Amino acid sequence: MEERKKNLCAMIPESLHKKVREEQEEWGIKLNEYMERILKDHFEKGEREMANGTRTLAFQVSEELFTRIKEHLKKTGQSQKDFVITLIEQALQDAESKKTTAQKNVEQAEKDKDQTQQNLEAAQKELENVQNQLNSAQKALETSTAAKTVADDELKRAQKNKADVETLQKDTDDRKNQCETEINKLNQSLKEYEEKIKTEQNKNQIDAYMKEYNKLTKEKNSWEDNLETVNANLASLKKMQADADERLQPAETAAKQAQAAFEEAQTKYDGLTTQKSDQETQVNECQTQLNDRENALQTKQDELNAIESQLNILKQAEDAVKSAESEKKDKEAELSNKQQDLLDAQAAADAAATTCQSVKQKFEENEQA
Repeated sequence: MEERKKNLCAMIPESLHKKVREEQEEWGIKLNEYMERILKDHFEKGEREMANGTRTLAFQVSEELFTRIKEHLKKTGQSQKDFVITLIEQALQDAESKKTTAQKNVEQAEKDKDQTQQNLEAAQKELENVQNQLNSAQKALETSTAAKTVADDELKRAQKNKADVETLQKDTDDRKNQCETEINKLNQSLKEYEEKIKTEQNKNQIDAYMKEYNKLTKEKNSWEDNLETVNANLASLKKMQADADERLQPAETAAKQAQAAFEEAQTKYDGLTTQKSDQETQVNECQTQLNDRENALQTKQDELNAIESQLNILKQAEDAVKSAESEKKDKEAELSNKQQDLLDAQAAADAAATTCQSVKQKFEENEQA
């Protein structure tokens, strides 16, 4: 069940009344809710010293809060006006303290933002440096890849040439062996026919042997010619073999060097690729941190602006209270002067009445005489 409300009135300066209304509207609450909030805040935080005021400010509070206020005023001997103005002045002090804290928070947030901005710029610069190194490494990798391809092709050609020479060498050796074998066979056959010719008595048979002997001799000469050609080929092949070996050795060396250069370039490229990825992650983290700190700075700045706005209202209210107090003193002095003038006039009137009475009395005495 909602607690019953009681009325509470107090005189405050008109300017302060205006500021209270403005802040009440800014907060979007009713006047009684505004004053109830300030009063509750006072009793939650403890008693405070009081000030003075000059215009009526009326609002409703709960009966419980009204009772607590009356009890407090009875204990302290303060008026409702002094009590409410003191709360406003205390709110001003609180706002000043909050402003100082908020300013420090804004300054720290700005430092954090600046440091994060520097970190981001350093990370972006390092990323750019890594990217340049990666571009150079990529070009070196492309160059080493092309050189490796050329060296590998040259090695393949040298290896094929050596293999071809070795195959030709084998074929030629086989041909030489064949020629020598055939010549040996023919020499053996020729010896046999020579023996037959020597021992044969039949002329016709001798002629037949001679015919066969001449045929074998001709065949032997052909094989000997082939052998001579084969031997000549073998001499050429020996030189070709030496040339192939001479060509193969530097080709193998060049291929190994190209492979080593390629692997080195690939390793460097892979390492820089990983480094770039890590640096991009760091840049993104710095950017995220910067965004967070910019948002934090904006939040702190908004808090400071709100406190400064509240502080300005409270300062204007305080100025209005001081002005009203000064005006009150001036009016009291003016009233005191007027009261003194009135007393002087009354005294003069009394003196005149006394003089008049004395003159009248003398006049009566003269008439009687």
